[in-house]
Amino acid sequence: MDLMVTIAAAAGVVAVLAGFVMVNIAKSVDETNMGFGVAFIGLLVVALCFILASIPQ
Repeated sequence: MDLMVTIAAAAGVVAVLAGFVMVNIAKSVDETNMGFGVAFIGLLVVALCFILASIPQ
């Protein structure tokens, strides 16, 4: 379980970084919104991993 949470947290961080890269290279409002959406979902994944990691096993 710990390894799965670590991998999910890493994937969340990658999603956040990818979202901000998408925002920086966006040429339209729709692309900007999509980039912010990807970054937000990544932040939600990271927050969920912190919650799961704090639950004692």
